[in-house]
Amino acid sequence: RTTAYVQDQWSAGRATLNIGLRMDHIRGFSPVLDETVYKPKTSWGPRVGIAYNLTDSDTSAIKAFWGRYYEGAASGFYTSATPGIQDYLHLPVDTNGNLIPNAPPEVITPAQVYAMSDNIKHPRQDEFNISYEQQLRRGMRLTATGIWRWGGNFINNVITGARFSPRTLTNSLTGQTFTAYNWV
Repeated sequence: RTTAYVQDQWSAGRATLNIGLRMDHIRGFSPVLDETVYKPKTSWGPRVGIAYNLTDSDTSAIKAFWGRYYEGAASGFYTSATPGIQDYLHLPVDTNGNLIPNAPPEVITPAQVYAMSDNIKHPRQDEFNISYEQQLRRGMRLTATGIWRWGGNFINNVITGARFSPRTLTNSLTGQTFTAYNWV
């Protein structure tokens, strides 16, 4: 991971503007394969915030911010693209959480080394917030903030050509049946 960040602040009258830019270059290397298996493009995370004092005495302010954040470096994004993973078993348990003796696994997901897309992008989240801040007395402020977040560039496994068959199971806590799917 290589990261760099720049930030600056300007003030004019009652307004203060903060701007920043973060650059993240993250890669995932497999020593077994001796190659980089996770190669997203360099991620650029701009941020901009503004604060405006509503009074000359600096007791009331409105603030707003927008920024783009990228997920940290995590091997979970590319572990399935490296050799050495094992089959994944879901074992049945009773209502007390104990394994049921001699019961076969409910689901078996065979170990499979996945390929990584050439045009993968690192997961991100955008955030916008706006707030009102009021000084109640010296050392005490009341703040109301609205925050909106939305994500993008989600990463998940895709098994090309996979087929699944329905299977009816019973929820051991409620007794209700539901449909699950087995990978065939």
